Parts: sequence; structure tokens; C-alpha cells
Amino acid sequence: MDFEFKKIALMFPQLINTNQSHLLLFVKDTDKTNKFVEMFNELQKTDLKNDYHIIKCKKEGEQIDCSEMLKFKLSINVKQLPSIYLINNTVAEIPIEKINTIDDLRQILSQ
Repeated sequence: MDFEFKKIALMFPQLINTNQSHLLLFVKDTDKTNKFVEMFNELQKTDLKNDYHIIKCKKEGEQIDCSEMLKFKLSINVKQLPSIYLINNTVAEIPIEKINTIDDLRQILSQ
């Protein structure tokens, strides 16, 4: 089994990531016409090293428990909708006004 894992890791290193980041998109409506929902759906298909979640949120200022989807205890107070949070070793809100295209989001994630 260990040999097979090493073989897969050598063939597909992009799939083996010890520091997986989580991106959370909070929106009022998960309608596919929302440009941020569209970006996240596209990234889920192409960027396998990160974990993407789209969360429907009723109103700004709502406290969201993210523990179940992240597999560790975390609650986020959503200040504005839409909003994007990057979670790896820390929790950081990505300024939504800086993201106009999927390439803008990819650029931020590559830093």
C-alpha cells in the first residue's frame, strides 16, 4: 500500500498536498449566474490542491459555524455579502472588491 501511494505521489504531485487551503464563499444566493459562484465552481474543477465551499448566508453579520465542512472548530462572523475567506494556518478575508475575474482570484491564491 505504501509503495502504491509513493508511486501515485511521484506521478501526480499536484494531488498530494499536506497544506490544503480552504476557500469559503459566503453569498445570499447560490444562483449559478452569480460571478463569484461561477468562479468557485470553475476552480473546484481545475484547482485540486484547495478545498472550495459555497455557503448560503441569510444576512450580513450572521455567525456561521464552519466546523463540519472544515473538520475543525471554526465560526466566522460574516461582515458583508458576498465575502471570501482563505483558511490555511490562519483565517484571512480576501477583499472582494479586488476580484473581478477568475484570474484575479488565482493570482491571490498563488501568493
